Amino acid sequence: SELAFVERLSEAIMTRLHDLEVARDAAKGLLEEAERSLNAALSFVRGHDADVGQIPEGQLREAAAELAVAQQEAAQPRPNWLRLAAAATTADRLADTALVGARDEAASMAKLRQQVDKLRPLASAEVNKIARFVNVHGADIRAETTAAVKALVQRFEQAQGLDRKAGELVEDQRRTALEQAMAAYNTVQKESEGVYERAYADVQRLEQLRAELNRALSDARNTIQDGESLARQ
Repeated sequence: SELAFVERLSEAIMTRLHDLEVARDAAKGLLEEAERSLNAALSFVRGHDADVGQIPEGQLREAAAELAVAQQEAAQPRPNWLRLAAAATTADRLADTALVGARDEAASMAKLRQQVDKLRPLASAEVNKIARFVNVHGADIRAETTAAVKALVQRFEQAQGLDRKAGELVEDQRRTALEQAMAAYNTVQKESEGVYERAYADVQRLEQLRAELNRALSDARNTIQDGESLARQ
């Protein structure tokens, strides 16, 4: 049993020595790879800082801390190679994860901006169409419809305000403002059709009344003229 214990102890020592040799041989490469990964992630985040949220930034801080541990260990006269390798590997993994997350967030924000950019002119065109129609036919449009038009214009202005505000904000606040702007533009675009139809119906209703009135006046004039003709006979 004592011999078995010595053998197990010897195996453990040999395994430890082997692990140290592997860690020492790989340490330089692991450290360099971690530095490259962290620099790449930091460069991307700095270039898209306003679009990247707190999670990737937090992962980068953790990666930098782990890399510092690895670098400090490498500077020791007798480095702990296993500790160095573990810290460098952790730093590399965190940096890679942060870069993937940052890219996803930046791409998501860019897509959101594109959606808002597409909706903005569509909503603007609808509101302008209604405004021009109301300016031409304002006297024929009922008060309730005019109120609906004003409410639609106010919602459009609110959407524009959120749109502008998004450009002044960063990270999650920018995302929220863009999402709200997109929702507001969507609402304006959907509601504008109904508002225009109401305004158009008001004008058509009065046009019909005018036509009926003109026919009645014409009939009355004809009746009077016929009566006068009969009276002269």
